[in-house]
Amino acid sequence: MKRLMLLLSVCILAFACQQQNGLLPRGKASTDLDNAFEAYLKAVAGSSEDLHSVMVLQHGNVLEEKLFVPDTAHGRSCQNGIMPS
Repeated sequence: MKRLMLLLSVCILAFACQQQNGLLPRGKASTDLDNAFEAYLKAVAGSSEDLHSVMVLQHGNVLEEKLFVPDTAHGRSCQNGIMPS
């Protein structure tokens, strides 16, 4: 699982580096995804997980994103990801 997360992170970072401004393109999330994302954030808040950020992508577009730690968007951090197989 850790290898899968690492692979996804590398792919996302490689794609982001291809963008001229270094940012991933943004997309519009559906209402169902908005609701699921909010439910996930509530579940994480009630757990012992130590998350710094969460990002949901589809076809290379960021649909949802949440940063939990201040200034993580500007600094370097280790990122893990998961995707359905």
